[in-house]
Amino acid sequence: MKKRTKIFGSLFIVVIVALGGMMFFSGDEGPQYDTVIAQRAALVQEVDITGRVEAVDAVDLAFERSGRVAIIHKDVNEQVQAGETLVALDTANLRAKVAQAQAGLATAQARLLQEEAALRQQQITLEELQRGTRIEEIRIAETTVENAEKDLADAQASLLSTQAKADVDLANVYDDVSDTLNDAFNKADDALYKQTDELFTNATKPRFAFTSLDAQAVADAENLRLSAEAEVDTLKIMIDTLPVGQYDALDTAMKDAENSLIVVRNYLARTLDAVDRIANLSDTTIATYEGNIDTARSNMNTALTNINTVEQAVAAQKALNTSNNTTADGVVNDAQSALRAAERNLELKRAGTTQEQIQAQETKVEQAEANVAAQKAQVSREHANVAGALADLATAEIQAPFDATVTDVTISVGEIVSANTTVISLIAEEELEIEALIPEADITKVQVSNKAKLTLDAYGDDVLFDAIVTDIHPAAALTDGVATYKTTLVLQDPSVVVKAGMTADIDIITAQRGNAIAVPQRAVIFTDGRRIVRILNNTGTVEEREVETGIIGNRGLIEIVSGLQEGERVVTSVRNDS
Repeated sequence: MKKRTKIFGSLFIVVIVALGGMMFFSGDEGPQYDTVIAQRAALVQEVDITGRVEAVDAVDLAFERSGRVAIIHKDVNEQVQAGETLVALDTANLRAKVAQAQAGLATAQARLLQEEAALRQQQITLEELQRGTRIEEIRIAETTVENAEKDLADAQASLLSTQAKADVDLANVYDDVSDTLNDAFNKADDALYKQTDELFTNATKPRFAFTSLDAQAVADAENLRLSAEAEVDTLKIMIDTLPVGQYDALDTAMKDAENSLIVVRNYLARTLDAVDRIANLSDTTIATYEGNIDTARSNMNTALTNINTVEQAVAAQKALNTSNNTTADGVVNDAQSALRAAERNLELKRAGTTQEQIQAQETKVEQAEANVAAQKAQVSREHANVAGALADLATAEIQAPFDATVTDVTISVGEIVSANTTVISLIAEEELEIEALIPEADITKVQVSNKAKLTLDAYGDDVLFDAIVTDIHPAAALTDGVATYKTTLVLQDPSVVVKAGMTADIDIITAQRGNAIAVPQRAVIFTDGRRIVRILNNTGTVEEREVETGIIGNRGLIEIVSGLQEGERVVTSVRNDS
């Protein structure tokens, strides 16, 4: 591990003088002792390790469903906020399903209202039968029948008007198909015969007109140009023969046009690859060709977007028409039900009441109650369908789960992506921590909240940073055959510009003594479970003394807790000369 010289301003600076080479003789010849004077010093016990800066939050994001990429909102290195949409798939079909589910819910709710109204009417009829009939009630019932007949006529007229409007509105939406497809053809034709035509020779069998270092791109571009020309010709024929009022055929035409434009766009992409590697033209000329291709590609994306917009408008209008027609039809059904009820009620009023009629009406009330319960269940199912359709629609977008920076985007607009395939990656750079592995020999010294000093290779050894231990994993992991424990530290200065992946050299401060008696660690002898130091007396004799030691500090010093007095001379080594 990397070691560094540290300056401890709080140390009680004491120079322990090593009397190396000082010899004490008990005669003309004898052992020679290297000694030091036991003195007080400020000791700092540290654990030195190497770690790496890691991001707390980093994630690879994927769609839950497959589909065609419609838009990419963010690129690499851009900042994003939690909940912000990053990428989205084409949602025309999903939005149509949402509209369809909502129309189904509206129908079920309208039907529930009908059933509830029918129940109320059956209950009223039962009450009237139980009460008996009066002359004025017969007159009221006759008036009710007349009003119900008028309401039915009005509802039927409204239904016819709603259906007619729906036909007109849908026709208006489809009126845009011809102009949209013509515009798409013009852009495709421009891409082939204006923006990129001079890049190729031989109209019958296109050949790239220049020498490119990307031979595969040249071959692909030549083949794709032939395909693109065929698609554009087919698109022109299809536009010239577009049927009027045949909506299914127009829907198919828009899908076919999209496929043709994608072929042209693929041709442009490979042609750009070939132009990028042209070897025999100036950079200015190459840049001009690249600009023409970029213009053509942008036109293709615009044309595809325009067609998609019309498709969505058609789907939305169809769903709206279905909803409006269903509502109007429901009003007619309500009116018919009301008329039938009014007519039955009038008949009952005129005929008088029998016990059999009351019993029969009670059965009708029970049936009407069952109908209401069944329709409420249907409304609940339709609510679930709407929720499911909205949930499916939500899976066509990927949103940022937290504030972050985009680190990778692996897709492009128009690409078909599969479910669960990573398309965009994020990292929360503002939430960084340092992870290090501490060997088992040192882990017992380290505790959560221990302070640390560290350097980052990116800043050099002269720049020190403060950190604190925030977590020690309880389980060990083997690293090169040694048991180690993952330990997490956090920098104390949030303003420091730190990047994930930086290497840190860390000194964790595990214990400190401000004024301890200290000697070099080599002066302490470990034997039979005891710790011994040798004292050189003034008489030149050596005394072994058992001591109690404390922390092992920096500079190779060890704390003597008891058994040694300040100022005593301690032997660090013995030499015997013959």
